[in-house]
Amino acid sequence: MKNKTQNVPLSINPTYKKGQDLAGLRSSNMALVLSTIWQNAPTSRAYLAKKTGLAVSSVTRLIRQLVENDLVVEAGKGKSSGGRTPKLIMPNPNAGVVLSIDLSSSSLRGGVFNAFNQEIFVEQIPFTDLGSGPLTDQIFSMLDSLQSQSGMQGQKILGIGVSTPGVIDAKNGVVLEAYNLHLSNYPLQAILEEKYHLPVNIQTDTSVAAIAEKYYGSAQDFDRFVYLLVSNGIGFGIYLNGQLYEGENGIPGRSGHIIVDRNGPVCICGNRGCLETVANRPAIISNAKRILKNNRDPILQEVIDGDSGSLSLQHITHAAEAGSNFAMELIRTTADHLAFAMRNTSVAMGIQNFVIGGEASIDLGPLFLESIREYLRYYQKFDPAINVVPTQLGYDSFLKGVSLMTLQQVFGISN
Repeated sequence: MKNKTQNVPLSINPTYKKGQDLAGLRSSNMALVLSTIWQNAPTSRAYLAKKTGLAVSSVTRLIRQLVENDLVVEAGKGKSSGGRTPKLIMPNPNAGVVLSIDLSSSSLRGGVFNAFNQEIFVEQIPFTDLGSGPLTDQIFSMLDSLQSQSGMQGQKILGIGVSTPGVIDAKNGVVLEAYNLHLSNYPLQAILEEKYHLPVNIQTDTSVAAIAEKYYGSAQDFDRFVYLLVSNGIGFGIYLNGQLYEGENGIPGRSGHIIVDRNGPVCICGNRGCLETVANRPAIISNAKRILKNNRDPILQEVIDGDSGSLSLQHITHAAEAGSNFAMELIRTTADHLAFAMRNTSVAMGIQNFVIGGEASIDLGPLFLESIREYLRYYQKFDPAINVVPTQLGYDSFLKGVSLMTLQQVFGISN
């Protein structure tokens, strides 16, 4: 494979502005064509011309340059509408790979994705310790392991993407705070760039999951939606009119700190009854252990075989399915809090579509989802109906989403 990727401007902007010089216009048009190929592959030159507003001759010339740079390849032939059979174009999956890291679950996950964002390999290991020092060592170990996998020899590594919970400064790649990981002002991008000398892209878990669901999952037909993450933390990834909502200073908001119970538990932020204190994974497990301590649920006791230390969300789901009223009440109470926050978000922003994902929502399963829908029907009354769908990608939304955003950054592609 020719190694010409470096000839393509890495900061090309697909928006043409009046007065822009010819070289800038060409690079912006190239980014526009490449972005459109990404979003519609495999596709034809005629469709690209129609979609971008460029002349077919211009599209053909730009595609020739992209082919020469190994960024796109021909992908067979499409259906003829009466004329010549069109040749289809798609991103070149062999242009290189991205190494992806996900810190959003209770285990550290890593993956290798090709330049068309197809999964090559995924690995998962439990966190051994938290905090900046131990976490850095574990990330290094995971990245080194990913690079050592068979088939990686000779592969061009295009960049590293990291999906993390908490609040970040995406421009500088700093994790400003991630309480669940015991991190504060953690300069992860600089740390990884210094060690690996590669482009590094740090993004919040909710943002990458939202973009993954938009491109590949449950939100492909939604122009406006919220991705609701329910895991060790709680967060919203908001997609509005073709792009992720970033908020002031690149911070989209801290939805886990929406107050849903003014008399609820004290949150780490100092308030009472924040969503994270009553509806995240640790809160659900803590409430279940309190029930077990009082020995009030023989079904749940039987499911965990008397070992409360091994209690998981899946145990709670199994107990509810077996007829445990306490387990079912835990699920319903959690769903109630989330539905309350979702309804208020929908009313405030005029968004009717929600995709729900994350470790807790996946493990609690259909009972949890249906309980959320039931409470939404109660809270909505005269509001427009809220559509709630489960993640289609599951845990893969984080690795696949941050890989996609890293490829977009490397190739100068707009969301």
